[in-house]
Amino acid sequence: MAGLDLTGRTAVVTGASRGIGLAIARSIAEAGGNVVLTSRTQEAAEAAAAQVNGTAVGVGAHAVDEEAARRCVDLTLERFGSLDILVNNAGTNPAFGPVIDQDHGRFAKTFDVNLWAPVLWTGLATRAWMGEHGGAVVNTASVGGMASEANIGLYNASKAALIHLTRQLALELSPKVRVNAVAPGVVRTKLAEALWKEHEEEVSASVALGRIGEPADIASAVAFLVSDAASWITGETMVIDGGQLLGEARPFRQEPVSVSSADIVGIDAGAVGRWFASLGVGFAEVMRPVAGAVPGAAQGLALRHAGAARFSREVPTDGSGCRTPRRRSPGPPSRRSSRPARVPPRRSRW
Repeated sequence: MAGLDLTGRTAVVTGASRGIGLAIARSIAEAGGNVVLTSRTQEAAEAAAAQVNGTAVGVGAHAVDEEAARRCVDLTLERFGSLDILVNNAGTNPAFGPVIDQDHGRFAKTFDVNLWAPVLWTGLATRAWMGEHGGAVVNTASVGGMASEANIGLYNASKAALIHLTRQLALELSPKVRVNAVAPGVVRTKLAEALWKEHEEEVSASVALGRIGEPADIASAVAFLVSDAASWITGETMVIDGGQLLGEARPFRQEPVSVSSADIVGIDAGAVGRWFASLGVGFAEVMRPVAGAVPGAAQGLALRHAGAARFSREVPTDGSGCRTPRRRSPGPPSRRSSRPARVPPRRSRW
C-alpha cells in the first residue's frame, strides 16, 4: 500500500533495545524511514540499531531523564533534519501484587516511565518540530488498561491513564499532530514473561486466535498508524490482542453435543407440541429441520407428532401465543339446495 511508505521521515522510538520497541524500529525502517532507537545505556541502544536494516542510530537516553531526552531530540534534528514520528514505547512494571501493598517507590517508577515519559517526549518533539511541521505520535498502552487483573493493578492503572492521555493529547495537539495508541495483549516479550512463559500453551488456548502475540504483530499496527494510510485517525487506541478481550475462547471450541434418532423418537411430542402451541409456534415447523439433519429422525418425528398435531387442532392460537376459540368451517354447499350451508353461531370456549 502506497500510504505505508515512510521514505524521508524520521522516527524516534523509546525503549527500543528489544521486544516490541525493536520490532517497531525495524518495521519503520523497512517502510523507508530513518530511526533513532533509545535505551537506558548507549551500548544497548547501539546494539539494537545494528539489528535494524536501514538507517538507524542508537542513543542512550533513559525515558524519564529530561536532559537526555532533550539531547536525543536535538541529535535527531541535527542528523536527519526532522522528527516526524514519535513512538513512546518505554515501559516498566516493578510492582507485583495488590495495589495497596505497593510502596511509593514502585508507584513512582511505574507512573514515571509509563505516563510521565510520554508527556515529556511528546512535549519535546512537538516544540522542536511537530507543532509547526506536523507529525504522528503512538503510545504503547496495554489491554490491561481496559480491564482488571490480579497482581498487576498498578501497571494497568498507569496504562489506563495513558489511554486517556492519548485522547487528551490528540485534541490538544490537533490538527497538526495525530496521537494514537496501541494496546497489546499478551506478547512474547521479557516484560510480559510472567504472563506466559510457564504456561504458554494454556494462555494460547484461551485466546480466540490460538496463540500469544509476537512483537511483529504490534509493530505492523504502529507502522500503519504513523503512515498516511491512517491520516484521518487520531485519539484512538488500537487493540491488538488476538481476541483476548473477547473472553475465554475454550468453551467455544468444545465438540457439539450429538443427537441420535433414538433421542428424537423418545421425545414426548404431545408435551412439546402443547408448549409450542402455547407460544403460537407450529411443532412441525420447528422439528422439520432437525428431522432433516439427524439420520432416522424423520421416522421418529412421524411416530411422535400425532399427539402434538391433535393438540394443535384442538387448541388453535391467534399467532400471539394466546388460545382462541375454534371456528367451525361452514363446509361446501349442499347438493340438494343452492342455499349456502348454515354457519352455526360462534360460541366462546371461555
